[in-house]
Amino acid sequence: MFFPCDQPLLEADTVRGLLDLRRPGCIVQPAFKGIPSTPTLFSATFRDELLSLAPGAHPRDIKRRHPEAVITRILTDASSLRDIDDPEILKLLMNSPDTPG
Repeated sequence: MFFPCDQPLLEADTVRGLLDLRRPGCIVQPAFKGIPSTPTLFSATFRDELLSLAPGAHPRDIKRRHPEAVITRILTDASSLRDIDDPEILKLLMNSPDTPG
């Protein structure tokens, strides 16, 4: 499973939902309102391809090469998928009343 490190609100239920859909030869991804996200589960079929990605390449390149293998889990809430790309977004998240902790 490919986990980026910038999704601090990722919930265990989201990950379990992806694991429930795993199948040999498939790639499982979440999506919200038609937009794919991460984490992404790659079956062992794609191990060598993942390990041989060139510098600067992204695992989404593998999804593009194998659209027939992609299974998408539709989410009704995107909060678990929210990523933190810069200090300003982190500050907003830390000051949000919805932030756990």
